[in-house]
This record gives sequence, C-alpha cells and structure tokens, in this order.
Amino acid sequence: MNTLILGYLTETIHSWLSRGVHIVNSMTSRDWSAFIWISILVIGALFIEKARRSMWRLVKCFFSPYILSVCVVMFIYIYLEILLISKIGLWSQANDKDTFFWVFGTAFALMMTASRANEKDDYFSNMLKDCSRFTIVLACC
Repeated sequence: MNTLILGYLTETIHSWLSRGVHIVNSMTSRDWSAFIWISILVIGALFIEKARRSMWRLVKCFFSPYILSVCVVMFIYIYLEILLISKIGLWSQANDKDTFFWVFGTAFALMMTASRANEKDDYFSNMLKDCSRFTIVLACC
C-alpha cells in the first residue's frame, strides 16, 4: 500500500515538474516581458519601507489558516477538474499556460470576492461582465 502511494506521489510530482517546464518553454516574449516588469516592480517595492511592510502583511494574510485552506481546496478542485477533462480528451498539456494564468488571475480573484455574493443582488451579472472585460483585454493584447 505504501509503495503504491509513494509511486503515485512520485508520478504526480514528476508530472507537475514537467508541466512547469512546459509552461516556461511555451512562454512568449510578451509573457517574459510581463514577468520581468512585474519582478522589477516587486523588487523595487522591497526597497521602499512602507511597501515592504505592506507586502509582508499581505504574505502573512495569505498564509493565514482560513485563506490558505480555501486556496488548497480550490487547487485540489482545479487539479481534479483538469484530471477529469484530460481523461476524456478535452484538455491537453498545450493548455497548461492558459490554465496557469486563469488560475492565478481570474479564478483566484473571483474566489476572493465570492463572499460578496450574499450582499449584492446583481453580483453574478457584474462578475460575468467583469470577467468578460478582463478576458477581452487579455485576448486583445
């Protein structure tokens, strides 16, 4: 039993690492440019004390048990969803980069604002409009 679990974990980690390499290899010059500029901004912000303190608080908030547990559940759900649709042939490794940007862009932002659904009657229609705008902007750039 332990050998089976260890074999599955090894296979899963190898799969994730190979997908990470695939994402890096499939990045365009525009993706690299965005990555470099964001890195420059983050590193530059580290030299400003007020920004550094704010970034530290943000990291501490992200690793709080409540937010971290929700993120873990989200990542497990997305992983299982990808596993399912890849088994039936609707998803391939060619979609890795798009999936990565969707998870850390749209999906993460939507998950963080989901608590507002009870407060506003038009939350879902506004969310759909915002996501559509964001997708159109990304597709046009």
